[in-house]
Amino acid sequence: MFDLKYEDRLRAWKLFREGLETAKDPIQDVINLYNTAPLVSIHIDPYDEQTWPDPWTLIYENSYCEFATILGKAYTLQLTERFSQKQFEIHTCIDREKSELMHLLCVDNAVIGFDRSKAVKASSLPDHLVVDNKYQLLKLR
Repeated sequence: MFDLKYEDRLRAWKLFREGLETAKDPIQDVINLYNTAPLVSIHIDPYDEQTWPDPWTLIYENSYCEFATILGKAYTLQLTERFSQKQFEIHTCIDREKSELMHLLCVDNAVIGFDRSKAVKASSLPDHLVVDNKYQLLKLR
C-alpha cells in the first residue's frame, strides 16, 4: 500500500479497513500492514498533539517514523465499525532497563508497539516500563 500514489493508497486503505470488519485477528492484520511501511527517523512530534496529522493527512504524507506507525494503527482501527466505540490511548513510555523511549497504543487490554510483531496484554508489560505521557484519542466516527 505504501508504494502507491495517494489516491490508490486511500483506496487500498479503505479496502483494508473494510476487511478488518470480518477479520479473524484485525489487530494483528494492522500490525502486519504497518510493519511494511518504510521508516524515517522522526516525522511527528509525539509530545505535541496539536501537530499530529489527521488520518487522511498521514496517508497523504506517507512518511512514517515509529510514532507515525502507532498513529496509523490507531486511525486504521478507529475508522472501522468494529472498533469505533473502543477507547484508544497512546502512551509514551521509557524503558528504564534499555534507556529507550517507546510509543504504545492501548485499546482494551491489548498493547500495540511493545513487541513490534504482535500485540501483548497490558498485564504482561514489565515493571521497568514507565509511562511518561498518556494521550486519549478522540473518536473518529
